[in-house]
This record gives sequence, C-alpha cells and structure tokens, in this order.
Amino acid sequence: MSHLLGPRHITPKPESETASMKLRKYETRLDDKSRRVWNSTSRLYGSVSDAQSCCVVDVQPMGPLQNPPDDYMCYSIFVTLCCCWLIGIFAILRSSECRAAIAAGDRVTAEVRSREARSRAHLALGLGLGSIIFSFIFVGVYIGIIVNSY
Repeated sequence: MSHLLGPRHITPKPESETASMKLRKYETRLDDKSRRVWNSTSRLYGSVSDAQSCCVVDVQPMGPLQNPPDDYMCYSIFVTLCCCWLIGIFAILRSSECRAAIAAGDRVTAEVRSREARSRAHLALGLGLGSIIFSFIFVGVYIGIIVNSY
C-alpha cells in the first residue's frame, strides 16, 4: 500500500528538542495559516471594515407557522387503538415530530413529517381493516367447514 502513496521522507527529530521549541514551531505554523486566511479575505473584501461588515448575520428566532400543515395526531391515535398498533405508533411519532417542526417554524420539515404521518396512518388503517376482513372470512370458512362436517 505504501508504494501507492509514493516515497515517504521521514526526517528524525533531534533528541534535544524541548517543549518550548515545539510550541514555537506550532505557533509559527498557525501564524502562517492566519496570514494566508487574512490575505485571501482582504483580497475578497478589500479592507478590514468591508470584511467585518459583510460577515455580520442577524438571526431572528422563528415562531410557530402561520398556516401549518395538518399533523394527523388524532387519526394516528385512532388507528393505533383500533387498527394496527405497531404501525400506528410510528404514525404518532411522526405526528409529534410534525408538531415540533410547526412550533419551531420549520415549514419544510413539518410538511414532510405530516405526509409521513398520514401515509403511516393510512397503512395502519389498511392493514387493520384487511386483517379484520381476513379474520371474518377465515372464521366464516371455518364455521362453514365445521357445520358441513356434521
């Protein structure tokens, strides 16, 4: 693997190098880096005052959304209790994440979580209704077989 990286040039460190010498070398490297960053910044912005004024960002805290998407919490709780509790729990989790995104003012996340909660609640409802219908058919066939056997 080392032949892929090319030859390595390792110079042994002198034994007499003290901690203060190491610190000075490190500070020199940091100074060189900061000079390079400063030079690239001054080339981009011109003077120091231009660089400082353009980099100020005023962040305002977001409040709740004005026109929030539905969170489908009631629907999720209903399908959890009445249809398929396993998938309904995941629908409730997505609904609560949607509510948190609405409270934070994040519309994109709220809409995505709303769609996910609705689709999981639909899935739980479909599986619950399907299992109920399957159960009725199975019991009906079973009873029909027992009645016909006597």
